[in-house]
Amino acid sequence: MDTELYLVNVYAPSGRNKEQERENLFETELTYQLIPNTDNIIMCGDWNSVLVPKDTLRPENACYSKALQNIITTFRYKDIFTKNKRKANFTFYMRNYASRLDRIYLSKLFSKIEDTVTYPVSFSDHLCVCVTLDIAQNIQLSRPRWRLNVSLLKTDIIKENFNIIWFHIQRRKQMFPNLIDWWEIMAKPQFKQFYIHQGKEQKRLSQGLTIYYEKKLRTLYEKANNENVLDYEKIKQIKNKIDSYREKKQ
Repeated sequence: MDTELYLVNVYAPSGRNKEQERENLFETELTYQLIPNTDNIIMCGDWNSVLVPKDTLRPENACYSKALQNIITTFRYKDIFTKNKRKANFTFYMRNYASRLDRIYLSKLFSKIEDTVTYPVSFSDHLCVCVTLDIAQNIQLSRPRWRLNVSLLKTDIIKENFNIIWFHIQRRKQMFPNLIDWWEIMAKPQFKQFYIHQGKEQKRLSQGLTIYYEKKLRTLYEKANNENVLDYEKIKQIKNKIDSYREKKQ
């Protein structure tokens, strides 16, 4: 596919007291961004408003947007979750409230949809909304340069293991004519190999725990979406654990 794609990401003003500001954003700035090429635009974001009552747990208290509805109608955009006909999950939860504030709209690209999914993330109080498009394109990615994960230097067991290896590496200096050859041929490659291996092990352990808690988080949100029961404190605890494991991976 040679055609360029344009991503329009919107964060609309939040709250009933910002209704006019939100409508002005849609009527002016958003419309201006869409006019040049409506066919290849992916329009997404946190709209802080809904278009239909089913997208909120309390329709009588929801913020609706006539301006956004006019854009959807005029430019013939479609909500990605109308593709598979299944119920779209709410994307924002409070203790006694839930709503689908985060949505993705497409026009002609709608026919390219392969999959749509909503899943919780630890770093936000909103859920993540994803769409997979069937766009054939050959992309070659360059291999990134290796960089030492400095957090590994703070782990006691890794420091102990490195001291053992470093002792044996230093003992072999006499095998080389000079320090530069020793460093380039032996010390640096083994240094790199050691920390790559340790990094993979740390990543494997933290990924396992992260996956476990992400599954628990999805289960809690699925229960909230199906039964309108939100265990807010439990969700908060699990998100904190996921964040702590992610910090260890960095």
